[in-house]
Amino acid sequence: MDLVEDVSELEVSMVAACLAVGLSRATLYRATRPPMPPTVHQRAPSPRRLGDDERQGILDVMHGAEFLDQPPMEVFAKLLSRGVYLASIRTIYRVLAELGESKERRNQRSPHPYVKPSLTATASNQVWTWDITKLATLERGVFLHAYVIIDLFSRYVVGWMVAAKECKHLAAQLFADSVARHGIEPGLTVHSDRGAAMKSDTLAQLLATLGASQSFSRPHVSDDNAFSEAQFKTLKYQPDYPGLFTGMLHARGWLELFLHVAQTTTISTPDSRSSRRRKCSSGASPPCTPCDRKRSTPHTRCTQAVSPMARPRRLCRPRRCTSTRSRRSLSRWQ
Repeated sequence: MDLVEDVSELEVSMVAACLAVGLSRATLYRATRPPMPPTVHQRAPSPRRLGDDERQGILDVMHGAEFLDQPPMEVFAKLLSRGVYLASIRTIYRVLAELGESKERRNQRSPHPYVKPSLTATASNQVWTWDITKLATLERGVFLHAYVIIDLFSRYVVGWMVAAKECKHLAAQLFADSVARHGIEPGLTVHSDRGAAMKSDTLAQLLATLGASQSFSRPHVSDDNAFSEAQFKTLKYQPDYPGLFTGMLHARGWLELFLHVAQTTTISTPDSRSSRRRKCSSGASPPCTPCDRKRSTPHTRCTQAVSPMARPRRLCRPRRCTSTRSRRSLSRWQ
């Protein structure tokens, strides 16, 4: 089209130029025509429209103390039972919508901003994370519940239990036994999701008595308790996982074997890291292993060099397996 316009400026008729390029003049005129200004069509008011005084009467009733937090449908029904008819339900909604009042009329709590939890542990028994998972049984609809508490720094399972139900009293008993067994001092942080047992007053009062603070995941966020969820996935994706347990004794026996093998069959195990940290805190400086040197942290457990005559390095097994491709069978480590 630009070519046709350039040719027409050289004293060539528009008809000849369009025929030369095979273009219709109507197409050319339509493309080069300036856009028309938008036209606004104002709808004429309906003759059945309520007057200003009637509309103000509706607003006065809806803003009154009796109907301040009620929807138009309830207001319409109550007024109609008293023999009063102001307008239809749709008209009341339309009058309120002009003022932006057609939404929820009751007092609503503002959304609470939940901050993403971030916990850091530089030594054992500083942060514990725990969760409850269901274990299926041979009986349909019946599940067992496995309570597992993990130390965030060493990944050591400080306490676990298999029960027939999820109960706040059982959770409090598990924490009381675990704290007493490991001699935990005040200052411990316990992280969990927002389950019924985790948010219970019984557990909260126990932890407050022991001098421990609680940390919770954000609502409807599944990955804020990643360490416990990763351990449960590793547990249930094992090749020798039964899938269906015959009973309580079967579940406890298999879970005890799994935790024992997972924590005692690698060069640097959660058990060894936890015990090594306890020795370091008492003043001793045990020798480091290759696995510890790769995972150096700002404490004193990696200050002593390894002798050149020590055993050659070996590849360390990952501390935890969270993907299917990197998961290894427990039978290889037994």
